[in-house]
Amino acid sequence: MSVFDESNINKLFKCYEGDDPYKLVSRESTTLEFKESFSISALAKYAKTMVSFANRDGGYLIFGVKDNPRKVVGLKDNTFEEYDDEKFVEKLNEYFSPEIKYTKTTLKYKELNIGLIYTYKSLHKPVICTKYVNNALREGAIYYRYRAKSSEIKYADLIYLLDEIRKNEQRLWMQTFAKMAKIGVNNLSLLDLKNGKININGNPDK
Repeated sequence: MSVFDESNINKLFKCYEGDDPYKLVSRESTTLEFKESFSISALAKYAKTMVSFANRDGGYLIFGVKDNPRKVVGLKDNTFEEYDDEKFVEKLNEYFSPEIKYTKTTLKYKELNIGLIYTYKSLHKPVICTKYVNNALREGAIYYRYRAKSSEIKYADLIYLLDEIRKNEQRLWMQTFAKMAKIGVNNLSLLDLKNGKININGNPDK
């Protein structure tokens, strides 16, 4: 299922019944943030929101929606759609490590253009800021999503995140052991990274 399929989009754009079909019920949350416009000069701020999503559960950054009051106003130009994805990826890789995975699209709401970026939950947490950007990013910081705000991670959540990493590592090792048990130890071949030789059934391959 696509993150931009009809059911997901309908959840993002729930509107009040009545005279104003542009007024949204949806609120900013741990997985949703609205921006009234898109500006190349604000990329670092968008990146902060994206990395906070990546370090938690993933989320949507939507351009063309005014937050207070929450109302669809649409994008005023084509900057979002025309901005080079390669340049955006370069900026994200300049600001953070490991890599942030995302996908973006534009859609029509009524007659208005809306821009959407979905950031996927990172499989290699934590994603850490590697560069200082004035008034936006701090080198070494771990950003995390709190309700309707992206900020540096709190101690309790950092402990939770590190515990999640440990559990994922344990799960991967258990999966590896299960595969080994299924194959049988006598049928395994191991590569010695030191000398580049392969050990077959416990015997070095000369």
